[in-house]
Amino acid sequence: MDGLAGPREVVVSAHPWALRILTRDRGTGQADAIGTGVLLPGNRALTCAHVVEAVRGGATVAVDSPGFDTHWCSEVGDVRTVRQDRADFALLTLETPAPSWMQSARLQRIGPFDRRQLSTCGYPAGGDAAIWFYHWLGEFGGRPGHVQMLRQPSSPGIMPGCSGSGVRDDLTNAVVGLLVSSWEAGEAGGGVAFMLPVDAVIDALPDLADCLETLDTAEPAPDPDGDLPPEASRQAHRLLSQIRPHRLGTLVRMAAPSGDTLLRGREPRDTVEAFEALLDRNAPLSGVPPYLFFADLVLAEAEAGRADTGSGVRPLRALRAWVGDQAERLELLERQGASRVRAALAERRARLTEPGEGHGHVLLRIEREGDRPDDARRRLSAWRSGPEEWLPERVVDAVVPMGGLAERAVRAIVEAETGWLEEQETDPLVEIALPVEFLDLEVERWPYPVHGADAPWTHGPTVPLGIRHDVVVRGVTRPRTSKVRWRSRWARLQDPLRPRVHWVPASSEAGPDSATRVYIALEQDNESTLVVLGPGIGTDLGAAAMGSALISGYPYLLWDRRGPLDDEFRREFEAAMEAKAAIEAEGASGARLVREAVRHLRRTGRRADDGSGDGPHRRIVLFHEDPHRPLPSIAPAACVRTER
Repeated sequence: MDGLAGPREVVVSAHPWALRILTRDRGTGQADAIGTGVLLPGNRALTCAHVVEAVRGGATVAVDSPGFDTHWCSEVGDVRTVRQDRADFALLTLETPAPSWMQSARLQRIGPFDRRQLSTCGYPAGGDAAIWFYHWLGEFGGRPGHVQMLRQPSSPGIMPGCSGSGVRDDLTNAVVGLLVSSWEAGEAGGGVAFMLPVDAVIDALPDLADCLETLDTAEPAPDPDGDLPPEASRQAHRLLSQIRPHRLGTLVRMAAPSGDTLLRGREPRDTVEAFEALLDRNAPLSGVPPYLFFADLVLAEAEAGRADTGSGVRPLRALRAWVGDQAERLELLERQGASRVRAALAERRARLTEPGEGHGHVLLRIEREGDRPDDARRRLSAWRSGPEEWLPERVVDAVVPMGGLAERAVRAIVEAETGWLEEQETDPLVEIALPVEFLDLEVERWPYPVHGADAPWTHGPTVPLGIRHDVVVRGVTRPRTSKVRWRSRWARLQDPLRPRVHWVPASSEAGPDSATRVYIALEQDNESTLVVLGPGIGTDLGAAAMGSALISGYPYLLWDRRGPLDDEFRREFEAAMEAKAAIEAEGASGARLVREAVRHLRRTGRRADDGSGDGPHRRIVLFHEDPHRPLPSIAPAACVRTER
């Protein structure tokens, strides 16, 4: 399978308030990382004054958070700096609000110098990976007002580019200072970092007092990942080695927030190898470390008879006791109730058996390669994500000639089916993201091999991809609609009811006011979730209706590539949805009914041009927008293959 060359990546999770500070050249647009910052409420960010003062004339300041969200970036408007003996601060005003799933930092005064554990999340210069550094709290030292932090042996030393990083108190999960400098004495001598405490921040910038929280109200921190005692780790190895779950890869993906990336390259050989890999993963917001999720999921699979246990029930009893002991340990170590831990474990267990709409996602993104209009090359990236969380991982990044695009794209789908998708219990949802200029690509008709994956495009039978799989088209450009509008319609698609359809008739009269009439009708229809573009998008009216539907927040659009859709199609489509609703599992969502009905009509539809019914000749396009699952960045991978 094509993908990233070289050794397996080390994946490091960023804290949701950690920002990368960039300087952008006004002329070339070149952006360079110069420091780290902390997201604050009110579209503000905090960093060191010496970070932004290094920006030269002719450049602007921007922020992003590639370790947590690869799509968001904001220019910086107002910059307010305070630079003196006990202050090195810059307060930035962001022009674009951070996404709702990022979190503003909670500030807390430093409190007693009790050698407690501190963590710092920063962006070293020249990269887009956030790195965690671990220290113990020291005393005042260095320059006036600076607080000394002693590096823990397992932590890397502070690197250039990390100035302005927030220093987190691991007990309360609040930011207690801002990293300003460091001093390394070599491997033998350890290292020292210096921060300015939040107390100094508030003195210099008193309008940030509204971000302060007291020790009593600060939220307990998640359990550190590498905190499992050695004896408990050895006991887990002994117990897990006796259990062989049938769906090992699925359990690993469910245990860690970014488990799909953890499995890059190959599946773990056994439960012990998987457990060891998960020991190095960061805990999610629930505070439950991934290795504990994994052990409990293995236990659940074994209890349900979906695992081989050579020694009978004895290891299950012991593993059950081990999981309980670790929950109790978290209660004592992190001062959070074991009931909270067990509730998180029970919620993760429920995902093993809940019916849901879970699909493995195969996303193909296609864009033009190069700036010349006559360049026949296309950039193809393929991404995968499991059903539990939308965490797309790139598995293919290639430049291919236009003539080989269909073959390479379908080959990526076949590779997924014969690889990581084998463990999924439902067919994948194939999404193909296209720019507007490529919407005429008949991706639903790309040849899919029906006799195997060995050289399928040079010989042997094929069927259209849209007949084999649910295929939806997505736009590369995000529609100009608010999330409130989109979510109100999407909520109806999750109901087990037949979706209401807004029909734009093919017979609509074209005129100077026709686009306005269509827009008003779409805006005033608050119940429909799918728009059928009867005229198609090749007509002025159809193109206007498409744009109006996207602005109005409709999740699904449908049209025919071959011609207009008439009243006969309307009756067929309504009947198909009704039939699918009768045979689908109870509680199947409206979104699923739409996709199933479209696939049925792709198999049985009559010709759009002459009405004959001699085969599946309809070219139905199902276009879908889903802000819950934003498209990943098209930025090239470290190694991009040019295929000929």
